[in-house]
Amino acid sequence: MGTQARDVWIWDPVDRDKFQHPGELPTNDQAAKSFFVDKIFGPRLAKLSRVTLLDRKGASTMVTREDGKNYEVPTSRVLPWYEGLLVLQELEASGGRVSWFTQDLRGILDQERTKNRRSFFLASSIYVEKKLFDCAVTGASYIDQNDKEHKFRRDKLVAKDQPDEEDALEGFWKVDDIVGYMPPWEAFCNQRCGLYQEFYQVKWDKFQETDFSNVENGCSDLGSTWEPDECLPPHMDFLRLREKQAWAKRKKDQEYKENLAAAEASKAGKRKEPATPNTQVAERPIKLGRFRQDGKPLIRDMFRLSFGHDFVPPNMDDGSDTIRVGWPKRAEEYPPGFGVADPPGFCHAKCDCMDDARPQKQWETSKTWLEDPQRTTDALKVIENFLAQTRLVRRRGQVSKQCYLESLQNHQAFADDTQCKSALYVAKEVENQIQRALKDLPLSALMDVKDKVRIPALAFMKPNEDYVPVCFQVSPDSTGRSWAKIGSEDGVLSTVMEPPSSSAPIRLELHHPEAVAAVVECLVTTSPKPVWRSGTESVIKCLFDVTKCKLSRNSRIILQERMSKIYDFVENKVVQDVRFGAWLSCMELTLRLLRSMAFANVVKSEVTSRPPLRAAVARAY
Repeated sequence: MGTQARDVWIWDPVDRDKFQHPGELPTNDQAAKSFFVDKIFGPRLAKLSRVTLLDRKGASTMVTREDGKNYEVPTSRVLPWYEGLLVLQELEASGGRVSWFTQDLRGILDQERTKNRRSFFLASSIYVEKKLFDCAVTGASYIDQNDKEHKFRRDKLVAKDQPDEEDALEGFWKVDDIVGYMPPWEAFCNQRCGLYQEFYQVKWDKFQETDFSNVENGCSDLGSTWEPDECLPPHMDFLRLREKQAWAKRKKDQEYKENLAAAEASKAGKRKEPATPNTQVAERPIKLGRFRQDGKPLIRDMFRLSFGHDFVPPNMDDGSDTIRVGWPKRAEEYPPGFGVADPPGFCHAKCDCMDDARPQKQWETSKTWLEDPQRTTDALKVIENFLAQTRLVRRRGQVSKQCYLESLQNHQAFADDTQCKSALYVAKEVENQIQRALKDLPLSALMDVKDKVRIPALAFMKPNEDYVPVCFQVSPDSTGRSWAKIGSEDGVLSTVMEPPSSSAPIRLELHHPEAVAAVVECLVTTSPKPVWRSGTESVIKCLFDVTKCKLSRNSRIILQERMSKIYDFVENKVVQDVRFGAWLSCMELTLRLLRSMAFANVVKSEVTSRPPLRAAVARAY
């Protein structure tokens, strides 16, 4: 059927080499990685181009692009003119930080908004009522109740009564209710959705108290997630229509109030900017950017994990003196909330104190007001006395002038070699048992709100890098991302839903500021047998093996006190009523103590110490 020529929009790829419809879910591993890991979706995947529609015949449409040439494109790529404007308006409201949202498109949007003098923005509520009320914006292939396939649009929704209650089939989850609606242009720009489909807030039947806020499509309401239209069966059309109608009513009231406020501001000579479209009547919270100006993800802060940076360092080799020229020298040149350090106060016009590239001056390298001749003499004498201990230290740098002191032991021999080897022997066993326990991690422990399972990073770090990680996270390619979460700062592992199988693997990453420090492979099981308790017996056996573990008497006392939570040294048996999380914390503390004993004097000598309190110490001797 022929069609009158008119302006429309079509979807084009942001990357010219390939096109994926913005309403289509990933269909292969490469597309899934691009969508879920690299976050290439929404405005980073597809863009709008203005074209003139010449003719439409079924699945094909003939259009004319701005270069004057005619092209035949799939009808599914064509978007109505007003609907495309709503996409641009939502993109503007979300920050518009994509390269294809140019000034030309902003001009078209502003021009269209000025056509209606009674409104300061395009009315999305009216469009939903007139064009989308009985039409579903769905996925690439949707099968309705009559076994008819629909591509991206499904007309004539059926408002039938709710079907009879049925138990959920295997592989499906039962829906309790649908409690929210999001139009496709908002979902397209929303970081928790990213598809050009209508999204619905689904409240799940058996997870009403579960917090899904940390999953990709989660929301703040307990037991609810945002789901695309194609994930909802056709017999839920009556719920679709109900939520669309409720959303349109709320949105219409919100737009009316915002227009009144904008009109009053305009009369006062302070024209208010167009209000932000939103799925809620309440004021939209401030959105934090997630991408840099070039479209790439923000650079994650090393320590403040919820912050990101968009910083491109300038070229410092171009010969320009940008530091001195750009340095703030007056109060008004500082950003709001910041000021000069006083003292010393503002820099003067020729000040070069901020330039680290210049040689330092003599007065900058000395603090004469702090000099104490007697203290300087005493400090030099202490250094000379220490250098005289030739069996311990050697002075280096007499030729290169890079002076430093070098230990003759070279980190291989220690004053008490027996104590060191014994502590490392037991520490290795503790480390092995922790790793073994996480390969049989009980699901009941992760679901126990009274017992926090904190991943002991120490058991997986290299000896020279065993400081606390700055970030814990589930590996991006781990299947556990869908059902588990970990505290980014404290390393507490928990579940957001039951794992898909009785033995579910999960891969965790421990990050230092510079890179990934370690990878932890865990296996969550439903086995009722607490395998980790046998790990306590293995560690105690090593501790009592006096042929290999020749720790000092006081070292054993300290270890015994720390391990008394998981082992009864009086009855010589494992404590049975210890939860897995508490056992893991005790083992981590024991591991840290053993590694410290190997390299430092952390216990009193035998002469000044008190007598042992437990039978285990006597037993070891």
